Amino acid sequence: MKQKNTNLKMKKTRQRVEAKNSLENYAYNIRSTIRDEKIQGKITEDEKRSLEEKVNEIIGFIENNEEVEKEKYEEKEEQLKAIANPIISKIYQQGGTGSGMEDYAETKTQEQESQNAGPKIEEVD
Repeated sequence: MKQKNTNLKMKKTRQRVEAKNSLENYAYNIRSTIRDEKIQGKITEDEKRSLEEKVNEIIGFIENNEEVEKEKYEEKEEQLKAIANPIISKIYQQGGTGSGMEDYAETKTQEQESQNAGPKIEEVD
């Protein structure tokens, strides 16, 4: 029983840390993308400022809230995506992207594939 509770706590902690890391990676990749010289002129100053403000808000949240539930991190990531996705789509449509977002998308896909695969468990006699 005690081991089951410990395993449950470990699982929740792992999920919280993964959600935090996902949010943090996304925020820094957005920051990197909007600061990339390749996209200058592809988004307006207002769009850039809006994203920069939201990214700074998110990073501040992460730094000041190390132990919140995973759902809160996921909620913050969705808020950032709601602002970032239309702007990032605009950049892609114009043919210029920052490598940060491409790296993030590739990493996210790999993470999802590895999570779907699940752990390999071998029985020991």
